[in-house]
Amino acid sequence: CAIALCRDEELTEVRLCVQNNFASLRDSVVQGRSSAFLWEKYTTKPYHDRGILRKIDEVVTPWPAFMLAAKRTAIEANPCAFEKVMKKIRAECFSLLHQDENQVATAVVER
Repeated sequence: CAIALCRDEELTEVRLCVQNNFASLRDSVVQGRSSAFLWEKYTTKPYHDRGILRKIDEVVTPWPAFMLAAKRTAIEANPCAFEKVMKKIRAECFSLLHQDENQVATAVVER
């Protein structure tokens, strides 16, 4: 729905069903209670690779996949700790960007 709204597209005949987590969502599709879903690709990759789910397409969203949020006062109280965390996150992201897609999917699922 959010993507359709960003694109000024009209939704017709769409019935949404909250599943609360990925396992419930996956099971809902496998059992035929839901027709489709949109989820982060590295979480779903092992399931469509094994034929449990079928990948239809990929959608690039107009928002970031991940965001780190903190209170300004917390950052100001301990800027060195936040800088250390950010350096580690950037290093991990750089590492993921330079790996084979299958390695990335495996690493994400294992974590």
